[in-house]
Amino acid sequence: MKAHNIRSLFSVLVIFGLTFMLCTGVFADNNKMNWHYPQPDDDMIYHWELEKNGGEVDFSDIAMYISFDVADSGKQHLIKANWLPELDPEEAIGILRMDQSFYDYLSFQTEHLECSDIYGKDIGLIIGESGLSEDEAQNKWFTEIQIQTADTYPYRVEIFDNFELSGRDLIQGAYGAEALSVEDGELNGLQMIKASIDYTNIYDKSKFDAEEWALLEKSIIKNYIYLFDNECEYMICISGTSDMETLEKIGENIEVYETGLERNYYNDGLDYIFNDMARG
Repeated sequence: MKAHNIRSLFSVLVIFGLTFMLCTGVFADNNKMNWHYPQPDDDMIYHWELEKNGGEVDFSDIAMYISFDVADSGKQHLIKANWLPELDPEEAIGILRMDQSFYDYLSFQTEHLECSDIYGKDIGLIIGESGLSEDEAQNKWFTEIQIQTADTYPYRVEIFDNFELSGRDLIQGAYGAEALSVEDGELNGLQMIKASIDYTNIYDKSKFDAEEWALLEKSIIKNYIYLFDNECEYMICISGTSDMETLEKIGENIEVYETGLERNYYNDGLDYIFNDMARG
């Protein structure tokens, strides 16, 4: 009887240990997509290189980053969304695709961030028309750009193949943004990372009037779901101001199509990827 109890206890401990390792990421080495909080001893210097010049950028203040252990060539994949939220198409200025085709990018962007006539004008013209000083005009012009580039979409869906991810980290929440939560999981057999990023800290609130700040607050927190196929080595990114449950339902209904086309590493001079280009 005692031996039986000991064996039972041993079985329970083994199961508990396996569960603990799975839930705490001990087996994370089996995954080819892994997320990280920047650590003091991490080398967070990344590089960009154009035809005639290049440089370095320090991303030590980012919220998180995602690394990939993938090949530098492979098959191309496209996506089709078999379910998308019911949004008013008349409010959209982006791409809303609900036909039977496959794409590498789907987006629905609302137009509630409207800028003044100052946006896009020359600074000298702003000074002449508004009577603002040069410093005031520069500040106004810059805040308008920040409002316009805040990426206020309810959802965006993209797919990245291994030849686009190879040798690069995905930078999330640059310039002092904060990761409110990051979770590991699985969805439809794909590895999943869910993250909520608060971008409040990247803005100087004193430079915005009340109306401008109210516009920015509509997209100050963004949700992200990353789905990764460890066999085919593609990543699907679903992001936006929609709640996590909505984004996850989009992910549950994504269909992936392999084109059969072989693609190789695309060198655009960067060893990093921005998710939200304007904000990190």
